[in-house]
Amino acid sequence: ENSNGEQPAPMADFFISLSGRDKAWGDWIAWEIRQAGFSVAYQHWDFQTGENFLLEMEKAGRESGRVVVLLSENYFASQFTLAELSQALYRQMSTGKTILVPVRIGPVDLAGSLVGPLAFIDLTAARSEAEARAALLEGLREKGPPAAAPAFPQQWQTPAAHPGFPGAPYRPPSVTRAPACNPDRGPLAPKLCDRLPQIGDFRLALQWNAD
Repeated sequence: ENSNGEQPAPMADFFISLSGRDKAWGDWIAWEIRQAGFSVAYQHWDFQTGENFLLEMEKAGRESGRVVVLLSENYFASQFTLAELSQALYRQMSTGKTILVPVRIGPVDLAGSLVGPLAFIDLTAARSEAEARAALLEGLREKGPPAAAPAFPQQWQTPAAHPGFPGAPYRPPSVTRAPACNPDRGPLAPKLCDRLPQIGDFRLALQWNAD
């Protein structure tokens, strides 16, 4: 804080912490962040000849709004980048603000590392430059509720007047024309012959006349 109790403006919106062996990724990410309208503190572009490199790196890591760490095997093999990571973690824990922006740029196992519990941007899963750019910028964007109400996830459907039968529809077996009913077959024959047209299965008539 300054003498008025106000927080000073950050040195840059983002400071990029990376291994020198991953400069190609650093150049691309620094460019994309700047193109998105943010300010970036990047050692390969902003530190001039004759400046104290270590002091400038410490200042950028301390005074930038957030710290983008480019995670790879090279990153965890360097004592300098691990010092930058520790500084950013300390800032995050002491202020309660989200300072770290982990970005995985290589096939490195994060389990058990200092950033293992943290959500990270995974550029290794991108299948194109456009996908990598979208993943990077989405990860940098602060999350929050949308400005407009989300669409209802299901369309209302008017129930049918008659619910459909859930089983397979009944299909009567095809039969030939039933022979005429013989009312002289017995005492019940006249009644059966009267009801036969109401019975959909003519097999009864076939069986009756066969006896």
